[in-house]
Amino acid sequence: MVRRGGSLPVIGLMIAVFMFSGRSPVQAANRQQAGSAKQTAQRVLSLSAEAVQPPETLPLSLMESIVLALERNFDIMIEGFNPKIRAAEVSNEQAEFDPTTFAGYNHTGGKEQLDDAPFRWPPDRTAKVRTSTPLVGVEQRIQLGTRFGLEVSQQHIRSNETASTGRFIEPSNELRASLAVVQPVLRNFGFETNRTGIRIAETNQEISESSLRDRVIRVVTLVQELYWELVFRIQELEVRRLSLKLAQDLLAQTRVQVAVGTQPQLSILEGEAGVAAREEAVIVGENNVRNVQDRLKELLSLFEDRRKAAVEIVPTDAPPFTIEAIDLEKALEAAFEHRPDYRQARLEIESRTLNERFTRNQLLPALDLEGRVGLNGLDEHFGDTLNNFTSGNWVQYRVGFTLRYPLGNQAAKSRFTRARLEVEQAKTGLERAAQRILVEVREAVRNVETNIKRVSVTRGARELAQKKLEAEEKKLAVGLSSVREVLRFQDDLSAEQSREIRALTDYNVSLANLDQAKGTTLERLNIVVGDR
Repeated sequence: MVRRGGSLPVIGLMIAVFMFSGRSPVQAANRQQAGSAKQTAQRVLSLSAEAVQPPETLPLSLMESIVLALERNFDIMIEGFNPKIRAAEVSNEQAEFDPTTFAGYNHTGGKEQLDDAPFRWPPDRTAKVRTSTPLVGVEQRIQLGTRFGLEVSQQHIRSNETASTGRFIEPSNELRASLAVVQPVLRNFGFETNRTGIRIAETNQEISESSLRDRVIRVVTLVQELYWELVFRIQELEVRRLSLKLAQDLLAQTRVQVAVGTQPQLSILEGEAGVAAREEAVIVGENNVRNVQDRLKELLSLFEDRRKAAVEIVPTDAPPFTIEAIDLEKALEAAFEHRPDYRQARLEIESRTLNERFTRNQLLPALDLEGRVGLNGLDEHFGDTLNNFTSGNWVQYRVGFTLRYPLGNQAAKSRFTRARLEVEQAKTGLERAAQRILVEVREAVRNVETNIKRVSVTRGARELAQKKLEAEEKKLAVGLSSVREVLRFQDDLSAEQSREIRALTDYNVSLANLDQAKGTTLERLNIVVGDR
């Protein structure tokens, strides 16, 4: 489960990271084996907690960086609440069919003057009645649309109305029980119609889970991009420092040659200019490393603690170069099967289609069949009342129907029109998503293939530049070349080394982007999102 510093509630995201198998994007001689996600995250957090003063370092493998981001990334934390919120909405819709119990008590009393009261009444001819009625019952609507109601009441009446003007039993106790059934026949009839709210809520929950999965994929891909970018910037900085060292060595050698008269005085100025240019390149390279480190720290939420923000992240993985055959058609099939955004678009159509069917049903008249059956018992004493009630001799029933239809029915018609248009809108969105997937997968496949070629070409160019520099240095040693030419060949070698590193880094980034385009990032890294 993802938690925020141990204080946030569980938000429905389980992330299980297993050992890599097959082609892994984090293969290197110094790569550490990754354990469970929780153990890895705790180890990384402990390492960062120990880094108090710069330049303390925080060694991180790619897998550790991914785990740390999944444990602490704010975007994932925020998105992770949505599936639980949608699950609560499902429960709320299901609760519409929960039975409801009720109980009550009524007491009425008073007096009324009558002009035709019997002669034995008081002179003011006043009728006095007191009624006490406790009642209990239960109501429920089932998913077929049927509504049930069971009510039991007991009425105790005391009155001076007797004989022909009123009741024959004084006082009286009346016990009643009734069962009422109302069955819609047209509007709101059937399981499909009455379960619409539940099914839409369930679909929305699936949409939120796909959205969370999409968010995790984006974060994981971004971690890989920044991690390999940091690796590139660090290696590029090393190349620039090596180039600076070569220029400094060349300058020292040139001074010796000028002193002995084998090189002109101008060669020293050329050497010093070369050193100054490379010093600037080193300064720029150091700034590039710090910039990428900060972006990665932000993604890993290390800026929460100033001590952690001061550490220097040291990647422990080197970018591998393992060539795999990529089939465009299979990549497209995987994308349409796994892409969360494509699944969301299909679920959106399903949700809106459910709403369209419901609003179509609401165009029908409301025709309800009603039935009621009841028992009653009446007597002066409650015991006799109960005996009469249970005897079954006093049964009442009522049957009938009610038809309702608003004139014009404009409200229902407008809701149906809107629902139908929303379905068409969702279908258009699915087509747009399919087109976007086609373009992104094709581009990702081309990038991988292009970067494979780039790695091979830049590797050959770097080896050639190395040989050319060695040859030029030999010529300089015997006075057949100049410092300017050697510096130029050094620049060429440095540039080719950077291009090779850039190509290798871009290759691994393009693999991560291809996995994202196919929607298979989590499967590739054995990451499981969700708790169902």
